[in-house]
Amino acid sequence: MLDDPQVIAAIVIGICTISASIIAALAAAVIGRRFQNQKQLKADLRQALSDIEFLLAVEKQHGELHLEESGQSNIRNVRAKVKNQGFEWSQKFTPGRAKNLRSLT
Repeated sequence: MLDDPQVIAAIVIGICTISASIIAALAAAVIGRRFQNQKQLKADLRQALSDIEFLLAVEKQHGELHLEESGQSNIRNVRAKVKNQGFEWSQKFTPGRAKNLRSLT
């Protein structure tokens, strides 16, 4: 039976078909996972931008409260103290820039 060239050809074709199906399924899974990861990264970026906008609004309100109570906002003083604690703000995400970036995601 295995001496028959038609049987061997059918077996080879069957193995190739199964292999091609497995490879296609694996490729689809990898590509699908990549798109899912991109969606998750975009969702995380939107959330981070929203958090940045929120924190900048809190800082602004806090400064306005200080201004009303003491005559100065103290925003620069507070930022300097935070910087001295080792934190750094790139100022890349100002309220306007964060809003513009949010519209792109």
